[in-house]
Amino acid sequence: MNTLFADPRRRNLAILAAGAIVAFLLALVAVWQQSSSADNAAASGEFLPGFARQVRNAAHLRIASKNGIFDIVFVPEKGWVVPERGNYPASFDLVQRTLVGLAGLQTIEAGIWLR
Repeated sequence: MNTLFADPRRRNLAILAAGAIVAFLLALVAVWQQSSSADNAAASGEFLPGFARQVRNAAHLRIASKNGIFDIVFVPEKGWVVPERGNYPASFDLVQRTLVGLAGLQTIEAGIWLR
């Protein structure tokens, strides 16, 4: 066995191979632990649970942007309006796309705000 490691190149190659095998095994253990974690299973799903079933009943949206906060309200006689602008009509298409988009949001990974 001393003849196998007598050549420094072979010794270095054996050390590198052993290190690569150890790193590979550690990576496999880490991936296995992450995939079997209960947190990941609980984190995926609807971002707004139950909202998709109730989206037809939505009657009020509050939009916050860097320019401020404004509301969009559904008035049965007028449709979607912006009360802060004298009940100016809001675009039904934009409101519909916003509601459908919110209903379709999926949680990918649990964040601090969800715990």
